[in-house]
Amino acid sequence: MAASNGDYEIVAVFRGASLARTLLIRENGTLKVRKEAVLQESSYAFQKLQEQAAWLEAHQRFSPRIPKLLGKKLQGDFFSYDMEYYKSMSLFDYVHVKPLERAKEMLSQIIGFCFDGIYGGAAGKKGDNAGLLKKFVSSKLYGKIDETLKADDRLKQIAAFDTIFVNQAEFLNFKQIAGKITEDKETMASLALSPVTDIHGDVCADNIICTEAADNGSGEDGFVLLDPNPDNIFNTPLVDMSKLSQSFHSGYEFLIDSNDCSVFGNQIIFNDNTSRNYVLLDGFLQAKLKERLGEEQAANTLFFDAINYARMLPLKQKLTPKTYLLYYAVLVKLLNEFAQKKGLV
Repeated sequence: MAASNGDYEIVAVFRGASLARTLLIRENGTLKVRKEAVLQESSYAFQKLQEQAAWLEAHQRFSPRIPKLLGKKLQGDFFSYDMEYYKSMSLFDYVHVKPLERAKEMLSQIIGFCFDGIYGGAAGKKGDNAGLLKKFVSSKLYGKIDETLKADDRLKQIAAFDTIFVNQAEFLNFKQIAGKITEDKETMASLALSPVTDIHGDVCADNIICTEAADNGSGEDGFVLLDPNPDNIFNTPLVDMSKLSQSFHSGYEFLIDSNDCSVFGNQIIFNDNTSRNYVLLDGFLQAKLKERLGEEQAANTLFFDAINYARMLPLKQKLTPKTYLLYYAVLVKLLNEFAQKKGLV
């Protein structure tokens, strides 16, 4: 039921993984999506929303692939911005209710737009960004692990083992496997070759909505990329593509529905189900990445997929303390998978 809030009506409150609020509102008879944050409630969300609004404003030329920004407001410790409302479904729902071939077409559209639109062809170039990569790994991998270690003794206990079991499969633990990767000069040199360019920063299935031809007037199904995250230090296309990998390869949307995570000694057990469509689309995604990036750089996407889970650990520890260690388990598993691809284990 809609609720009145002064000069606008709250029609719905959307679920989100951050500390910001996302609302569907009706203002002056028009439906809008409003994102808002209060500094005293979360300085992180307050800052992130301002960064999102600035990025959207700078990229309005890409509308409707990027949502139309209708306005923003900063008033003391309150910030909000409004976007056009699109009749849509999430990419997660789209790939599970539409025929597989249409899901592949949608994924191909998204990848094509990122490379040919946002990156402007820069993804085909090579860089040498060893300094930025080192800073990125220090901040987003080791820094986030250290932050969570200080916040929760349970992570300290399981991180002390040389190996851990993730759903009965044994892997080198974080310190051991991360060291093998970051101390290997050839691997780090390969990662540093990815060019720095303009990126969206958070192209995961949760941040992509799909519009049907009957609703968008374009004659074909389309998509809109939401919630950019431009503050990544090492702004490479691999960051964006790792977010798609986070969905289709490591099954993030299924993981967030896990309501149980058991820890016994060096064992972490949780439900890591995925869907047949996700498995098939992961194969399609990997093939597309090889076409766009080449085999070596496509494989490097897996490293950034792993880092995605390190980046979310501090927030997950605060929001879902009972189950957050499953994200640590997935991080360790992905680092081991990447190291295997590189012949390091």
